[in-house]
Amino acid sequence: MATNVIKDNKNKYVKFTKEQKKESFKYYKNAFKKTYKYLLLDFVFMVLDVVCELSIPFVSKNLVSGVGRLVENNTWEVMQDVCINVGIMSALAVLGLGFGIMCMYLSTKFANLFTYSIRNDLFGKIQQFSFKNLDHFDVSSLVTRITSDCNNIRLCLTMIGRMGLKTPLMVIVSAVYMFIMDFKLAFIIIGIALVISIILTLIITKAVPLFSVTQKKLDNLNLEVEEQCNGIKEIKAFVKEDYMLGKFDKANESLKQTSVKVYSLINVNYPIVLFGLNIVNALILYYFGMQAQAFDYDSLSGLISSFTSYGITILMAFNFFSVLLLQLVRATASKHRLDEVFVEEIDIPYIEKTKTGDFDPNLVLSGDIEFKNCGLSYHNDPNKLAVGPLNLRINQGEIVGIVGGTGSGKTSLINLIPRLYDTTIGEVKVGGVNVKDYSVQALRDAIGVVSQKNLLFSGTIKENILWGKKDATDEELKQALDLSCSSEFVNTFLDKENTYVSQGGKSVSGGQKQRLSIARALIKNPKILILDDATSAVDTITESKIKRAFYNELKDTTVLLIAQRISSVKDADKIIVLDNGNMVGLGKHDELLKSCKVYKEIYELQNSGVTE
Repeated sequence: MATNVIKDNKNKYVKFTKEQKKESFKYYKNAFKKTYKYLLLDFVFMVLDVVCELSIPFVSKNLVSGVGRLVENNTWEVMQDVCINVGIMSALAVLGLGFGIMCMYLSTKFANLFTYSIRNDLFGKIQQFSFKNLDHFDVSSLVTRITSDCNNIRLCLTMIGRMGLKTPLMVIVSAVYMFIMDFKLAFIIIGIALVISIILTLIITKAVPLFSVTQKKLDNLNLEVEEQCNGIKEIKAFVKEDYMLGKFDKANESLKQTSVKVYSLINVNYPIVLFGLNIVNALILYYFGMQAQAFDYDSLSGLISSFTSYGITILMAFNFFSVLLLQLVRATASKHRLDEVFVEEIDIPYIEKTKTGDFDPNLVLSGDIEFKNCGLSYHNDPNKLAVGPLNLRINQGEIVGIVGGTGSGKTSLINLIPRLYDTTIGEVKVGGVNVKDYSVQALRDAIGVVSQKNLLFSGTIKENILWGKKDATDEELKQALDLSCSSEFVNTFLDKENTYVSQGGKSVSGGQKQRLSIARALIKNPKILILDDATSAVDTITESKIKRAFYNELKDTTVLLIAQRISSVKDADKIIVLDNGNMVGLGKHDELLKSCKVYKEIYELQNSGVTE
């Protein structure tokens, strides 16, 4: 999280400042602005539905009484009265059905559109994350937030739209009708309902802390699934299926135990409500039984029927309210997890920049690169630099090799150029301008990057390469495939560049994936091309062809080659040697063999083929 977010020692809960709460609130406010009209209409139809639904028991009191009179005195007046009451009840039932259907439709639309907006905003925020921001969240956790947590909010809003607004209206209208019929009994029934509602609320309060724990354990389960799917080759190669099944079972068991605990606690609600219903029914029968002489049989039957209906309505309303409260707690816990993403401070924001004087921040004119006393710390601590401080100038059109041992800072260094990370100290200039002065989009459009972990997206080869330049012509596509030596295998496919590539590029080999990734970067015709160990899976002959194409065809492009093999960079215009984040050598291959001990050791070890 950003530095102004306060976490407790166990990293279980994040407290937000007032400013951060305002920041996250704007997303929900924006979603509500788009959907509030459905909620207002829902409320109107909800009121009409409640009036119709709860008027039926009141009318039924007269109907029951009328039917009794009809049995004793079959006259036209009594028959007419019964028919009128039947007609009124039928009309109320039909109207209530129509209003209820509209409420269901509007509440569902409100909840889904609201969640749709929030989910889009959430994914949009994640897309703005820099590498540093992504270091604060596990991928499995982000997946849970954008799926399960958003769904919890949707369910809560659906329940609010369907019954959350209806429940208090039902209680109020039912209470009004009961007080009209018998004040004393109404007062007793509502008192019982309140006692039961307090008991239900206490039960739910105990279940509240378990929901946050459940979501975190769901994160862990998703993490296990993600790891096992991504590492399926390694799992099978080392025959670790049983071990991974055990890890998954452990995470699944932990989630199960927490879920059983919380839902066992919650499920006590229904037996308590059922107990309350039986008490109310018995009380109604006892109360009117004691006053049987004060009523005629037909009126007494109608009162008992009406009071029973209203008593059940009130108790079920309180039961639903407890369930709604439970879902509200779950949604609140999920909202808090979404807020952690929404309040994450983007350290490299995508903001538009306007032209000032002769400088256009949306245009990179040159591929010159200059590192001025720059360094990077992943802990934002100038005393703990992963690379630097470093001073270096690279001219446009130069091919520069970068070598060094594992963890020497090679990738950290080149990540500073397209602002995948920002410098902790000093500055990086491209075309004589600090990279922070360019708009992020313009800077990255001028730089082609092929990272260590080559990734192709599901789609055709052509679609993947056009990521570099969506409006590229067929000629530009062919040139990019030729320069990266991808044409050699693409033309052997039945559908050529229209061949479908599975997610992650798993349907092509490692070397083919690297060459297609290079083609994707080349089609941009970038000012700067960064290849981070991008030919490690390519055979030496193909690698030689690709390098030759760089020298012959990319004369105005600055090329940075990070490589493990000295043979990959020995012909470069200059070679940078890094060790423990510091530049310990700079020059051509022959010069470094004489002047740089680290470079010489790497070269000798690779050429001897033997390690001590």
